[in-house]
Amino acid sequence: MKLNIISQLVENKIQIQRKKKYVCIIGSNPSKGARSPKLWNAAFKKHKMNMNMFPLDVKKENLHLLLEKLNQDKNFLGGSVAVPYKEDIYKFLGNRIDKTIKNIGSINCLYRDKKTKKIFGYNSDGFGALYCLKKKLNNNIGKLNIIILGLGGAGKSIAAILEKNVITNEISVYVRNLKKYKKYSKKFNFNLYPFPIKERSLKKCNVLINTTTVGSTNNKKKTFLNENEIKKLKKSCFVFDIIYQPLNTELIKLSKKNKFINMNGISMNLEQAVIAFHKTISFNKNFNLTRIAMKHA
Repeated sequence: MKLNIISQLVENKIQIQRKKKYVCIIGSNPSKGARSPKLWNAAFKKHKMNMNMFPLDVKKENLHLLLEKLNQDKNFLGGSVAVPYKEDIYKFLGNRIDKTIKNIGSINCLYRDKKTKKIFGYNSDGFGALYCLKKKLNNNIGKLNIIILGLGGAGKSIAAILEKNVITNEISVYVRNLKKYKKYSKKFNFNLYPFPIKERSLKKCNVLINTTTVGSTNNKKKTFLNENEIKKLKKSCFVFDIIYQPLNTELIKLSKKNKFINMNGISMNLEQAVIAFHKTISFNKNFNLTRIAMKHA
């Protein structure tokens, strides 16, 4: 009965088998391009696990009921959360948030807690970004001036994790609606500013990270930074756009043109998926095998 209700609550067609363990990615339309099913299913195959990930396209008015039904179905082990529900599901879960990410305010991963047997929330976005940053900068991540664009689901996770794990001179977070995030920012030490980006921030910036959807395939606005502003960045600045659809956003194109070290979001998408997979499928400990499987998916 639960599977029938779940099928009725989503917009896309799914074929979840009864009495079989499964995971999902929940969002407005993950069936139309999300990489998670491809990555997770490749890992399941490599680990010889008889499981699947399914995309669930759900409207906001059906989101809470869907989560309740998934929580009740013991064959559902968790999975991923896509835009735009990372903050909505965080609020819905209440106290059922992993203690390591309690203050972040958004999740991108669900898992079934061993003790309570209920679905909990976790966030691997920030840890995925941190891994990529360390790798790109050869672990030389001390005393940095970091600019983060946006404070949505991924932005919150990245800002919080970098603040906790990187020795910085300053983290400056720029948002479109200062009032919306002012109360939230008081829990952290980063500086919150409204767009446009201040010239003094650009001139001392070591790492610039775009966590917004500006520049993505379905966003009409191409970039927050024009070429004149890009040129004000330090020559050694690393520009990191977490968008991966398309791979060459306008921000990445401008960075390449002006010879800045740059990275799109494809690597972070892989690393956060590896972390989320192991959080959800907690009985499997082989990170390297999972990364190999997902990397070649």
